[in-house]
Amino acid sequence: MAIVNFATGLSALQVNQRVLELLGHNIANINTPGYHRREPLLAARFVPDDPIGFGVEIAEIRRLRDAILEQTIWQHSSELADLQSRLMRLEEIESFFGTGTHSLRGLLDEFFNRLERLSVRPTDLTSRSLVVEAAQRLAQRFREVNDQLLNWQHQLTEEIRTTVARINALATQIAELNAAISRGIAQGATPHDALDRRDQLLSQLAELVAIQVVEQPLEQVNVLAGGAMLVMGDTSHRWHVDVDSQNQVRVTLQGSGVPIEVTAGSLAGLLAVRNGVLPELTTRLNRLAKEVMRCLDNVHVAGLGLSGEFRFLAGVRSVSNVNLALEHAEPAFTIRRGAVWVSVTNTSTGERTIHAVNIDPQTQTLAQLAVAFSSVPHIQAIADPQTRTLQFLAEPGYVFDFAGRLPTQLSGTITGTARPRVSGSYTGSQNDVYTIQAVNSGTVGVTPHLTLEIRNSAGQLLGTVSVGQGYAPGSAVSLVDGLILEMSPGTLQAGDAFQVPVIAQPDTSGLLTALGLNTLFAGSDAGTMRVHPEVAASPERLALSRSGATADTERLQQMLALREQPVFDSGLTLGGYYDRLIADLATQLQAMRQNREHLQVVGQQLQVHQQAISGVDANEEVVRLLQYQRAFQLAARYIVIVHETFEELLRLV
Repeated sequence: MAIVNFATGLSALQVNQRVLELLGHNIANINTPGYHRREPLLAARFVPDDPIGFGVEIAEIRRLRDAILEQTIWQHSSELADLQSRLMRLEEIESFFGTGTHSLRGLLDEFFNRLERLSVRPTDLTSRSLVVEAAQRLAQRFREVNDQLLNWQHQLTEEIRTTVARINALATQIAELNAAISRGIAQGATPHDALDRRDQLLSQLAELVAIQVVEQPLEQVNVLAGGAMLVMGDTSHRWHVDVDSQNQVRVTLQGSGVPIEVTAGSLAGLLAVRNGVLPELTTRLNRLAKEVMRCLDNVHVAGLGLSGEFRFLAGVRSVSNVNLALEHAEPAFTIRRGAVWVSVTNTSTGERTIHAVNIDPQTQTLAQLAVAFSSVPHIQAIADPQTRTLQFLAEPGYVFDFAGRLPTQLSGTITGTARPRVSGSYTGSQNDVYTIQAVNSGTVGVTPHLTLEIRNSAGQLLGTVSVGQGYAPGSAVSLVDGLILEMSPGTLQAGDAFQVPVIAQPDTSGLLTALGLNTLFAGSDAGTMRVHPEVAASPERLALSRSGATADTERLQQMLALREQPVFDSGLTLGGYYDRLIADLATQLQAMRQNREHLQVVGQQLQVHQQAISGVDANEEVVRLLQYQRAFQLAARYIVIVHETFEELLRLV
């Protein structure tokens, strides 16, 4: 009986010592991420047919863990990491775009402000230089923003590669732990620390990508991510990163090319910004840059600088092939079916003629277009196959322009001796041909009620003017839409008529802008935008006049009007489009910040629940230490008493 009693005491000593060691292990890992508190389950040892028993033993060491709660925490961790990954990049983007004086908005305003100041003294070269410099700063900022967006894309691509490499490494470690854990279980020992280490790796993995953990026999787990098996038992499946033909980063299963649908985790955030946010911003940036260039260039091509008309003009925007139809030749800007009006002036006589060249991008190549322009008298056009640009050259003694000015010689049939001269600047909004016809016969300046009618090409009467009694031959008289008539002395016969081509838009096709002929800017998008080299070198080339007169600022005023003019389908102005872009970013960020706050609160609640179940509480562990220390002391005292009793028994015998 004494031997049994010794065994009972020894079991109590051993069990309480093991429990104290277990409590020490809990305390040692009180700050270890992913550690789950251990709890011993004690049971009485028994011997068959012995009603007293045989002491105590540790029936089981339990790892306190709620599997459903762990899955919830991993899911929440993935969602929060996804959001934080997006938020961090969007905040950086918003800060870079900005709204200050050095932002695109500020520099666009500066350009228009400089242009407005120039309208006071349009011939001042210093003021012109300031306008050109403002345009250069604006173009440079477009290039800088575009380059930064491309740089971010490259950086995020590398971050995605690094993240996927980390996912592959974690998957390999989890598979190795699966193997080690199953071996331990098969040998009859539960490797709790290995299980905790695996949970820790799973938590790290969940921050990178959304996972689903499926428990298997022998405490192994399978891990699914993005709809694909990442870990199956002791085998991991590697992921691969590549960039497709659409410049989209793809994550695929290595060796199979099967795409992985990443829905959460920091990897999802990186992919969303890399494949969605940045390309969209680049598209919107390019659209703004193209509209700035298109709108301003459409005005500039129809203007004249201080140096007047051209003897030679070369385009600075190319096509892909001079022998392809223009709509297939990748012009920098869309070319529509329409016409380009070319004015040709004899420098000796001042005689000016105007000619329309029809444009059809569906059928005409750049080479054919050069032939069409070369049919204009005294002009030669060349489609350079090397630069793939269009060039114009005037014959000696002639100059040309695209300002749409009135011709000096008018076509028509006048049987009388009087001759008309029409001048002024057409203020209408549509291209047309006005017919001016004598209603009755008589002598200019003498015959009462000698009247001329002005009609448009549709035959609509626009107005009348009297050139009979009371009119001084050779004097200027207003017609309609800014036109001025001078009739020489002589006679007119009823039905005498002459035609005046009136041009509001010298280029209705957009060809001149698309080919970079007399434009303010060169380039085709935000990445290539720059001021036209000749304008940059010679500010007098700023084409701000329509007539060429030094005081004429018609084209300048048209440019200034673009500041408040809706130019996008949404009704936004150039500046308004940028403001909308920034506002959209701010709205996204605000929603993300609110969502982050919500997720952080939920995360804190989940952590509290997890700590209540699995965490090590220092106060509780101290209480347990004292409890089992006292039990150990009692077991030791029990053995001493049993020993003394046994010794006394021996003396009696």
